[in-house]
Amino acid sequence: MAHDTEINNKYLNIPLGLLIRKQIAKSRIFRIRPGNGYYGTEKGVKYQDNYTYFVPSSISNTEGEPYRANIRAAVYYWKYVIDNDLKQDYNKRAAKIGGLSGYNLFIKEALKGIYHMLVYRGSPTSPDWTESDLTTDNNWNSLDISSIVPANATGIILKVKINGPNAGDALAFRKYQQTGQHNIYPSKAQVAGLDFMSQGIVCVDNSQMIEYRASNVAWNSINITVCGWWV
Repeated sequence: MAHDTEINNKYLNIPLGLLIRKQIAKSRIFRIRPGNGYYGTEKGVKYQDNYTYFVPSSISNTEGEPYRANIRAAVYYWKYVIDNDLKQDYNKRAAKIGGLSGYNLFIKEALKGIYHMLVYRGSPTSPDWTESDLTTDNNWNSLDISSIVPANATGIILKVKINGPNAGDALAFRKYQQTGQHNIYPSKAQVAGLDFMSQGIVCVDNSQMIEYRASNVAWNSINITVCGWWV
């Protein structure tokens, strides 16, 4: 981005401070940075960069969406879920800390997983995985969920639609590297060639992986969608 450089650290005699970014109305953006001795800058000197103001075309990105969903959930919880007594508790704790409101402290703890909440993902336009993404060999295989859920998720809600060539064709899910066979989420085709839908919960850990086992058949279709998660 093109910018002008001035060797001072004030705008209209207002100190902006080292490495502080300051927007002036909707015309210019100023940033203070220290010179490093390279690219025409003298080491130890503070430089003020004057950027032309601009509005980003988009702040959406796939990697950030799980965390934006967490923020939306935290705001919803503060507005509609937690009671006034808990809000007052957060206000008192924030006052002791200083520099935070009760609302800000709650949002911080909710995003860090100190306050646990259920996060609604939203409405994805297509399934996250289909039969072509899976290994259908009747063995437990890993499934990477890191692009969909945040790193601090503790459990996910899956919606599964299957269509197998035989009655009894099955697709099951469990926590990553779980060894027991009882605490799993199973989905089974009741009739050959028909769609069957189910929803289930699968625990997750910081590996951001789960495991699945699909019958060793030529599946007509498998659709798997993450509907939400707990943090």
